[in-house]
Amino acid sequence: MRLDAARVIGNVTCTGSVVTVISETSMNRFEKFFGLRGEAKVRYLNGEFQVVSPGDFVRCAVTGEPILLSDLKYWSVELQEAYVSPEVSLQRYRQVYREG
Repeated sequence: MRLDAARVIGNVTCTGSVVTVISETSMNRFEKFFGLRGEAKVRYLNGEFQVVSPGDFVRCAVTGEPILLSDLKYWSVELQEAYVSPEVSLQRYRQVYREG
């Protein structure tokens, strides 16, 4: 298994398969003016991701924190999960593979 990290630069393509939902309650004040498009479904690939269903956010698989697509940097291709930070990504890796 590889936990891949990538910085999103420019546009994101639309195709692929599944991931998350974000609630409107835990985001910032700008959403009041621009609104949320809701759930983004994303397919995580090596070094990039593809948006399957339009939305503005995904949720961290470990902490449940919302992550703007423009801030999405850490995910697992194998598990098809997003992570809010490299520390959380490592925590999930250890949880899945029980490093001893």
